[in-house]
Amino acid sequence: MTNWQGITGVNRAYVLELYDRYLKDPNAVDAETRALFATWTPPAEVEPAAGTAGQALGDEALRKAVLAVNLAQSIRKYGHLAAKLDPLDSPPIGDPSLHAATHGLTDDDLRALPPTLISSPLAEGAANMLDVVDRFRKDMPDLFDEVVTVQEFAWSEQPWIRGSFGGPPVGGAWMIAEWTKPEGRIHFAGDFTTMKSGWVEGAIESGLRAARQIDPEAKPEAEPGLRQEITG
Repeated sequence: MTNWQGITGVNRAYVLELYDRYLKDPNAVDAETRALFATWTPPAEVEPAAGTAGQALGDEALRKAVLAVNLAQSIRKYGHLAAKLDPLDSPPIGDPSLHAATHGLTDDDLRALPPTLISSPLAEGAANMLDVVDRFRKDMPDLFDEVVTVQEFAWSEQPWIRGSFGGPPVGGAWMIAEWTKPEGRIHFAGDFTTMKSGWVEGAIESGLRAARQIDPEAKPEAEPGLRQEITG
C-alpha cells in the first residue's frame, strides 16, 4: 500500500491508529497487518505535524474523529434546513445535528483534528476539521437569494422503490445499449440507462440523451441568463 488507495475519512484515522500501535509493539497487530506496515509509512501529505492526520490518534481522539465526520456529513445532508430559502422570509427550521455540541464536540476538538478525515474538494488546503466544517457551512452562500423553488422527495418512503436503484450487473454494460434503444415513439431515460446508476448525474445525462434522440437538433441546456445549480 504505497498510498491511501481509496481509504478516506475516518478510516484513515483507524489505519493511522493501527500503525501507531505497530510502531510501539509490532505484536499488537495481526501478522497480515504487520507484513503490510513493514513496507508502508503514512503518505508524505500526512506525516506527523501539528494538526495533521500523521499524529497518533488515541482512543479518545479516534472517537472525536468519528463524531467530527458525523457532524460534517450532517451538514452535507441537512445544511439546507438552516438556509433562508423561503421567499416569504420565514426563519429556517434548522436541525440539531448541524451543531457541534449535539455531537459532543467543541471548536477546540475540531481544531485538533486533521482535515483529511473528510474527502471533499472543500477540505483541500484546510488547516483542520474546524476549517472544513466552516467551509461546509459557508458553501454556496451567494445562491441563497437565487433559489426559485425547492422540492424534496423521500425515495425511501416510495412504496415501489424504497430507496433502491438498479443498474447493469458486472459485465453487463452491453445492456445499456439495449435499454437506450427507442421502441417506436417511446424513448427510455433514467440513471439505470447510464454507467452512473444511482446518481443524479446519470439521470441528467440520460435525460439529455433521450431529448437528443427525439430531436437531434434539440439543445436542452440552461436558458440564457438562468443560473442552474444541482446538488445531490
